[in-house]
Amino acid sequence: MKNKFVQILKRRALGLCLFMLAFALAPISVAQAQSTVGVEQKDAERQLKQIEQQRRAGAASGLLAPGADKISYADVLN
Repeated sequence: MKNKFVQILKRRALGLCLFMLAFALAPISVAQAQSTVGVEQKDAERQLKQIEQQRRAGAASGLLAPGADKISYADVLN
């Protein structure tokens, strides 16, 4: 009887420890996910700025005619 009671206590203690561990680690995983999204968003914004700067530089140098960025499907096939 005493042995069975000890086994039940051990299982509950183990379950409680696992629950506390999961509860303690949850904020860490959420913070990592948020930082990853932040880095990806900043990278995307940086790339858009770079593309816009390149477009402006090309237009300013006269290399691109107005509307030159509009290519039709027929142009691609040619």
